[in-house]
Amino acid sequence: MRRLHAVGQHEKFVASGLYRCYQDGRYTGLEEHWSIHEVGGAQFIRVDRDGRQADGRSELYEILRVPDGTIERIDLRAYGSRDDPFRQIKVSYTFFDNRVEIVRIVDHKQRHEAELIVPPGYVVLLKLLILTGFSIARASENEDHRTPVFTGAQQVVDENAWAGLAGEMNTPRYIGDDEIEIAGRPYPARYFQQRNDEGSVMEYWLDRQDVLLRMDVNQINEARLTRYARRPESHA
Repeated sequence: MRRLHAVGQHEKFVASGLYRCYQDGRYTGLEEHWSIHEVGGAQFIRVDRDGRQADGRSELYEILRVPDGTIERIDLRAYGSRDDPFRQIKVSYTFFDNRVEIVRIVDHKQRHEAELIVPPGYVVLLKLLILTGFSIARASENEDHRTPVFTGAQQVVDENAWAGLAGEMNTPRYIGDDEIEIAGRPYPARYFQQRNDEGSVMEYWLDRQDVLLRMDVNQINEARLTRYARRPESHA
């Protein structure tokens, strides 16, 4: 797993895992390695979204998640493929109650700063799978039919792909309990379902820590957690 920064000596291991992505049951080559470490109640989440065997692109993330589960900051370094008009993009997102501050540098050139207004109660829904579980769990608590979101581009189009977008999504609904097997071991799961305005059906299976265990889109595109480690929980 590649990282933007090494794990600090005061960070305590929480969990780590590996997602693999499939289309029509076939492995696409896209993987997402992740780890979570704790410092003073907050969590540092590191992600290596490795597409070198897929579209040739890679992204490294550091995410700061504060004790109440809110995402406070995301730092990203994206590496383009040989066909992209850029080689490297650095992005920092800083999240506030009703706005997101964005700083972006493309290929060590000019620094771009922007501010995006987002409705209160929004969730952060980037394409990261480990972040998806946290965001779906948080959004499912919303009693409204629609949930405001901050999101980024799902496909790399140009150097503005990570500028960020504000919008809404249909609130995911809890359907019931289920079980997901990872490396031969069964894990209790909570099953959620969501439909978008185009009629696509998204299915999510989360464990009790809100980690995404599996995701299906129209039963065609699938992501599976194929490796999962977590520190033992202390019990009073």
